[in-house]
Amino acid sequence: MNDLCDDPQAKPQAYWNNTSGNAIVRSFIGRTDLNIGEKFEALINGGCVAAKIVESLTYDSLHSSEENLWSLLYLTGYLTKATEEQLAACGRVEDGEKTFLVIPNKEVRKIFTESIASWFTDTMLEMDRRPLFESFWNGDADKLSRLVSRILLNTISYHDYKEDFYHAVLTGIFVGAGYAVTSNRESGRSRADIIVKDQRNSRSAVIEVKHASASAELIPLAEAALQQIDEKEYDTPLRDNYETVIHWGMACFEKRCIAKFKMAVSQ
Repeated sequence: MNDLCDDPQAKPQAYWNNTSGNAIVRSFIGRTDLNIGEKFEALINGGCVAAKIVESLTYDSLHSSEENLWSLLYLTGYLTKATEEQLAACGRVEDGEKTFLVIPNKEVRKIFTESIASWFTDTMLEMDRRPLFESFWNGDADKLSRLVSRILLNTISYHDYKEDFYHAVLTGIFVGAGYAVTSNRESGRSRADIIVKDQRNSRSAVIEVKHASASAELIPLAEAALQQIDEKEYDTPLRDNYETVIHWGMACFEKRCIAKFKMAVSQ
């Protein structure tokens, strides 16, 4: 109301997100023992989950079971009961034993997605990424494809497997590992998806990411991504400054990635 008094054209904001602690969501997203990743994916992509609500929760039992997890998120307002229209959209029908839960609005969905992004960043910082970086800089396409696919398999996706989701995952892999990472910046004749710079070893890489609509498209799209790097000359600013410049074309479909490699400059 204060914002509207100051500016009649003020837009709605996620005020609740800015004033409340959301550690409860973050703590549950990191629970690998409950195997709830797929259910979180369903929720943030507009689906619903079925849960038996336990209203008599005690503090020491909050984190003890999956039932208590969904009950706590429901009782604290992060999830709400699905409407008839939402149930129909999920392809579900009323169940006397369980309650179907959904994310209530965009504000809360943002809390979930930001919590997932934070969880992924922390996971990457704790992960031993040396085998991945070795395969990346050495051009081992088969090994890199396997390692990135493994990361995707253990990642909660929240963009319906669109290109920006894979872009965020690949960028997150390199952030915090001593590399300078830029994305979607002007480079050459157009914008490169991701540029990774290793100044200590005078090497750099250009990554182009494609989203496949079927697994059969993975290899041709990865090859097309490599070709695009050449055609758009994404590596032009890198050639005079780095001894080694490499290209990676990557195509992703759901939880699978295929990578194709090309050495551009090696002095």
